[in-house]
Amino acid sequence: MRILLIFFLLLSSLSPAIADESSLTFGIFPRRNAQVTYELFSPLTDYLSSELGRPVTLDISNNFEVFWQKLTAGKFDLIHCNQYHYLAARKNFNFELIGTNAEFGKTTIAGSIIVRKDSGFNSLKDLKGKTILFGGGPSAMQGYIVATYLLRQAGLASGDYKEKYAINPTNAILATYYQQVDAAGSADNNLQMDRVKNLIDVSQLRFLALSQQLPQLPWAVSRFLSPELRMQIHEILITMDQTDKGRAALHAASLDKIIPAHDRDFDPFREITRTIRGEQF
Repeated sequence: MRILLIFFLLLSSLSPAIADESSLTFGIFPRRNAQVTYELFSPLTDYLSSELGRPVTLDISNNFEVFWQKLTAGKFDLIHCNQYHYLAARKNFNFELIGTNAEFGKTTIAGSIIVRKDSGFNSLKDLKGKTILFGGGPSAMQGYIVATYLLRQAGLASGDYKEKYAINPTNAILATYYQQVDAAGSADNNLQMDRVKNLIDVSQLRFLALSQQLPQLPWAVSRFLSPELRMQIHEILITMDQTDKGRAALHAASLDKIIPAHDRDFDPFREITRTIRGEQF
């Protein structure tokens, strides 16, 4: 009886995602709104489930804060996230890297400050006293951390401009376009999203500042899964572009493919995050 009780306590201490090995939970950070994310990634989730031969549940968060809460609570077996989330998940929550996106014909991404072409702003220093809307909030890598890094390099300190947050990068871009704010913090690739191009004339926007090109958005898997299962997930995702069904699922998610990556590739993000947030990864 004592042995059974100890076993029960150990089992109950595991997160739901880990305790039930018959199903997996796939968490995606809210780069886009919830409905669009569901439409884009449902085919990929179904493909992964079919290839694994087990249920995979797509878990969508309405905002960055909710995604972070679920991640820290151990709700996810597999994540597609930004680079800050990955660094934290690797250090604190036992995740390992699978690969990164290739999208819009690129394998890299950059942080940026976006303004209207008719704004009259010629440099970041012109944003002193102005309102900048950061897409996703303080844990958004391109939309906040890298964008803020650009502002600091230009000599603008906290308090030199009005800092506001949008629920996602798309909303930050839209608010800038409609002149509700002066500038947006966002990834450069977000201007190429179909949803953005269908809603506004992106030719009326421009990059006031752009960071160096950096590694794309990562995919990571929990080390609490067995090594065999982790390897299986890795192989399925990395080779999706080699089958008709895989390519169809990638296309539905607006992805070209998922490419192999190494943790050391994320060292530039470690330095930027240390500078802006004071965190060591």
